[in-house]
Amino acid sequence: MVSEQSTLVERFKPTIGRWWGIIGLAMVAFVVVAVVSSGSDAATLAVALGIALLGWATYAALVRPTVHAYEDHLLLRNAVTDLRLPWRQITDVDVRQTLCVYTGIDKHHGIAVGKSARYLMRGEKRAQSLMATPQEEKFASRPTMTGSDVTGMHYADYVTVRIEALARQQTDKGGLERVERHWAWPTVLVGAAMVVVFVVLVVAANL
Repeated sequence: MVSEQSTLVERFKPTIGRWWGIIGLAMVAFVVVAVVSSGSDAATLAVALGIALLGWATYAALVRPTVHAYEDHLLLRNAVTDLRLPWRQITDVDVRQTLCVYTGIDKHHGIAVGKSARYLMRGEKRAQSLMATPQEEKFASRPTMTGSDVTGMHYADYVTVRIEALARQQTDKGGLERVERHWAWPTVLVGAAMVVVFVVLVVAANL
């Protein structure tokens, strides 16, 4: 279990467009209010709740996901689940369209941090044009935290390097001993309740 005394070490900035998610939620709220103000019959409420469901999906996909480093574990908070990974079990970190954290042969995804498909394709084309040796390719894809290497580094690459550094530093800390996956029950239950009410309203509107 997670230690109640576990101290937050670092919060990593999401790269998935959290501010766009917040703006989207504000727009959804405005539209829902506008729809509800036009009437209170079942059909109108069903439309409003359908739009609200889009807001729930926006929150789950863009606002909720985060990556936090604690003293004894790394937290990958995704749309409807939380993953807690003990530092001592982290063996490798990589980033593609999502953050990939390995604990032995198991791969865990963190959707809060990643690179766009366009950025990845551009990087692959550049690597091919450089015709780098395997050693040079590894250095180019896995930058270090020393000297000028940080300059111009994609933030997602910084996150991977920082997590690897923290895993080495925190490996002897006590606390969490195994990978824990938990459902984000408040988010899940709110979404499920909204779906149930939406179905009821649709049925009522068609009676």
